[in-house]
Amino acid sequence: MANRKIFLIVIFLITLVCVIVGTALHLAGNGPFGGILRRGSTYAEEEQSLSGIEEISAELSVADLRMEEGAEGKILIASTERIKPELSIDGSTLSLKQKDVHQPWFGENERCNIVITVPRGTTIKSAELASDVGDIQMQNLSLGSVSLDTDVGDIELSEVSFESGRIASDVGDVKLIGTAFEQCEIEINIGDTDIETPAEMNLSEYTVDLQTSIGEVRYLGQKESHEFTKKGNPEKHLEITGDVGDIRVE
Repeated sequence: MANRKIFLIVIFLITLVCVIVGTALHLAGNGPFGGILRRGSTYAEEEQSLSGIEEISAELSVADLRMEEGAEGKILIASTERIKPELSIDGSTLSLKQKDVHQPWFGENERCNIVITVPRGTTIKSAELASDVGDIQMQNLSLGSVSLDTDVGDIELSEVSFESGRIASDVGDVKLIGTAFEQCEIEINIGDTDIETPAEMNLSEYTVDLQTSIGEVRYLGQKESHEFTKKGNPEKHLEITGDVGDIRVE
């Protein structure tokens, strides 16, 4: 057991160093230090109305993205010009794509914040959101399928419902607060997972598989060491896998 713990700690340290170095290289340019800073960058906000959107796709390099419910559909992009994402609408599909960031580390912060507002009462059929560096948030939404992915950043869903979901983070925490789902798979390399299900969601019906290599698992208030599994309806399942971090499901 002691040898296994030492091995896992070594793997954790190697993974952490690789993530830090990889992120630095991703953000680095040809300058001596690299980074996401630039002298003279201009920062501006742009808002556009949205109507009839059913699918949303985002491929981002450095950005925080939030989706929320509101009175009307719209998107707000607040970004420095150099990393402003390209926006396109094809029928009922909204797409965002941001170029890679490579710039010497001098000057003003390059930053990008995106807020997508979905009209109240609307169900989004699918949302596929990925950010290399940045947080992803969702609040008061109804979705069919959802795929969320960050290299470095937190993922948080509050008062959201979806049928099937896949969530992945290399470094960052994942929180699902008051969020209901039929099927959900979560994979984290380094970070904690915290899930608080709503009262109407009966976890006794679900197949559950929770595992972490370094950390502890708590299911419905009970500490379950490094893993917990139970069988239930195969059509309803929750699967969480972590390398380093705690898992809590309530």
